[in-house]
Amino acid sequence: MIRIKGSIRNKLILFMLIATIIPIAASILITYSYNKETVRKNTIHENRNLIFQGKTNLIHYLSIIDQATLSAYSDYRVFNILQSGYQGNIDQRSDLLRAVQLVSRSVSEIAQVHLDLYESGEHFLYVNGRLVSSPRERAGTTAEPRSFAGYQSYMEATHPAHDYGVSYFPKNEPYPVFTLHRPIYNVPAVQQLGLMSVDLRPDFLERICTQLYNPQYENLYILDENGTIVYSKLPSEWGSKPASSWHTQLTADEGSFEWKEGDFSGMSIYQKMETPFMEWTVVKQIPYSHLYEDARDLTRINAGVYTLFLIIVIIATVMISIRFTAPIQSLISAINKIQAGQLHVEIDSRSTDEIGILARRFRIMMQSLNELILREYALKLANRINELKALQAQINPHFLNNALQSIGTLALQHGENRIYALIASLGRMMRYQMNTDKTIVSLQQEIDYVKGYLELQQQRFDEKLQVEIRAQPGTLAIPVPKMILQPLVENYFKHGYDSTAGGRILIAASLSPDEELRIEVTDNGKGMSAGELAALREKLRQGPAAENGEDSGIGLLNVIARIRLYYNPQAVLTVESPEEGGLRVELYIPLQEGGLHHEGIDRG
Repeated sequence: MIRIKGSIRNKLILFMLIATIIPIAASILITYSYNKETVRKNTIHENRNLIFQGKTNLIHYLSIIDQATLSAYSDYRVFNILQSGYQGNIDQRSDLLRAVQLVSRSVSEIAQVHLDLYESGEHFLYVNGRLVSSPRERAGTTAEPRSFAGYQSYMEATHPAHDYGVSYFPKNEPYPVFTLHRPIYNVPAVQQLGLMSVDLRPDFLERICTQLYNPQYENLYILDENGTIVYSKLPSEWGSKPASSWHTQLTADEGSFEWKEGDFSGMSIYQKMETPFMEWTVVKQIPYSHLYEDARDLTRINAGVYTLFLIIVIIATVMISIRFTAPIQSLISAINKIQAGQLHVEIDSRSTDEIGILARRFRIMMQSLNELILREYALKLANRINELKALQAQINPHFLNNALQSIGTLALQHGENRIYALIASLGRMMRYQMNTDKTIVSLQQEIDYVKGYLELQQQRFDEKLQVEIRAQPGTLAIPVPKMILQPLVENYFKHGYDSTAGGRILIAASLSPDEELRIEVTDNGKGMSAGELAALREKLRQGPAAENGEDSGIGLLNVIARIRLYYNPQAVLTVESPEEGGLRVELYIPLQEGGLHHEGIDRG
């Protein structure tokens, strides 16, 4: 199989041109072949009819002359002269003159009539309106007696006229004639009494033949049974054999054949004329250049029309191919730029076809890829920031841990169990914060950390703080980002705790019907005014861009930013101010889709 190299545009143009040119070329060839065959059949049919009409006219014309020569039999006086011999008296001469005049006047093309009397040795020539005679010896006859079955006359092919040996003056200039010879017999005996020869000018042949062909392009021949040319459009060929051997193909009574030899190349159509006194063949030759001229003209017209439409098709093909492949090349250019590192490339997707859909899907894919890259980068950056802050906050962990253990041991020695419990809680909190190897923990670990934090806060506020933690079964094992719960609780002590009224805080975890983890932190603090609540919500909507120095990345903005990095915009943090006062913060974390289910997130 042939494989075409190159771009889709080149292949498309090539295949569309092939699909256009081949049918057009095939149509032109088939049309030309069909027209040629149709023209050939029609030409043969029409010319056969035309030749038949010409042949009929020729036979009719020559039959009139042949019938006229029978007057030698019908005129008993002339026949008696033939039988008994010419005596040279005036009456016999008048009878012979009357007979030859009758024959001469049968058609206008008769040039002269010769009557040869074998018994008397006298012969007569009627020429130029007068009868001249001359005696001759038998051995000196110019036309020897010929015998044919049925006593029929015969036709001699075209030849120069002669005087048959009869002297007359003034002599005519030589001119071509063809001759009908009528042998006269002593019927029913086989004795030949004489011979009547009628010389005819070929004028009537030209008159009839010029109606059968176009001399400017075509040839017309009349041949006798010996293949001698009786008539052609070139008088120089009269009485000779054809220069080429095409006449050997005239084997049937009628037909046609193609001939390519010598100066002629074309179609020959012929019919034979068979009468008792001649066997002639009419041959019409039509050269290919003229025969298929109409077919070629029609083909040229069709080819011109096809060429015009082909040019239009080629232009349309190139334009369509360019228009079709331009978006593909634009997309390839965009892919090359993306491969070079330019991820923010504008991709033109105005078309509504499949390529436009492909470009838009590719653009959406690149946008999603950019978002994933930014999320991954931001997430790692946030983790590194938290690690840095944890590192900045720790004061030699081993020293601090050893110091806390020493203080705890001293508290136990003095019976201060409460002091020991608080120091142990603080130690657990510090170890949880300083463990930077894990960024994802279970909800149970987050709650345990918050419990230690609340124990210290209860000790701080003389146990006026009421803490309630409710978690549905199955929620504690769910993985969540580290340090997302403590900032929600810490926010209460920083902004909402009222030491005079005592504090109450509720931490609840549950699963919604939509497969979401719901974490609620509700307090009975000071709450927020409508303006403050709206401002906070706007900051939460903006995300990390709204952080200021006070939050320092640890407050609500830090929580929502990390949640969105892990769970996409599907994770939601809401802040409400209940009617009974205080503040309610709720986290909705999707469990089916999100950052934690993406392979690119570091789970520690």
